[in-house]
Amino acid sequence: MEIKYNDPSVRAGSDSASRQKAAIEAKKFELKVRKLNPALEKAIDRTRLENREKKSTVQQVDHSVSEKHSVETRELAYKKHPGTNKYYVRVQDAETKEIVREIPPPEELDRIARLVKYLQANFGI
Repeated sequence: MEIKYNDPSVRAGSDSASRQKAAIEAKKFELKVRKLNPALEKAIDRTRLENREKKSTVQQVDHSVSEKHSVETRELAYKKHPGTNKYYVRVQDAETKEIVREIPPPEELDRIARLVKYLQANFGI
């Protein structure tokens, strides 16, 4: 089988001509290899099919993750802790008012308040 490519806009000796020539040679080599080894051709086709399936799976996972984490509305509420007089941030869902996270956790502020109270009572600090 002979592959011919003749583009009149490409001048002989130009960079485009050498790239076209290399592409033609690569195609010729691929055709020869495929003729010599049908098992190789099947393996190449199988690999291409697996790559398409993997790409499809990745796109499906990406789509499902995008849907799951699409638009989640959050609100920030600033609260003053009574024991320490320090502010903490409460992140909550805007619709359900469910608390997502508190920064720093109020339990930590409670521990700090107890520690300060203990130090003041026992050491006068």
